[in-house]
Amino acid sequence: MAVALNRSRTFRELIERKPILWAALISTFIISFSVPVSLLVKFSGAFNAGGSTSAAKEPDDLFPKALLINNSEAHAKIPHSEELNPALGKDFLLVAWVKIRKLPEPGDKSLFLSKYDMAGGKPAAGYAIGIANESDVLRPIVFWGSSKHPGRWYNFSEVSIQPKSWIMFAMSLHRNQFLGLHIGLRQDGQRPQLTLAGGYDLGE
Repeated sequence: MAVALNRSRTFRELIERKPILWAALISTFIISFSVPVSLLVKFSGAFNAGGSTSAAKEPDDLFPKALLINNSEAHAKIPHSEELNPALGKDFLLVAWVKIRKLPEPGDKSLFLSKYDMAGGKPAAGYAIGIANESDVLRPIVFWGSSKHPGRWYNFSEVSIQPKSWIMFAMSLHRNQFLGLHIGLRQDGQRPQLTLAGGYDLGE
């Protein structure tokens, strides 16, 4: 698997340096699979999707009350909440389930959710999750910015996504320095298969 890098240090090297800490973090991902929580369900009443939205009309066995965004240009915008902000000195984990009706065309990207402040017309502190189509190659993308790290987009490893199927995005920040992304694909009613999409050392 190709791993997204910030410089020359790989995500595997980061794990080898701190095996116990990363084992605990991976355990957190596994535990999240056993709890049927969807960010779109839990916080749907607080979302501003920036477009046409409604409750899901099609029955779904996983998240029957998921937020449905009808406008392909819109996405779920999370308002300010201290509970959804990374706390200094603590690890941060954001898990979101998304069902994509139509994949972005080559050269385009689709955002799923965002929570960031704007400065000069550009995203500043905060985060966002989406996918980008680079010459028919789908890659998860994450925006991350804080007081310590200037906001920018990070590309992750190629992922195979089928339209109208649920996919889980688990974005993590360890010690306010190591940004990671795991992908969970759910097929035929089975438990999702956890895949490491890559990681960055924000301190380099």
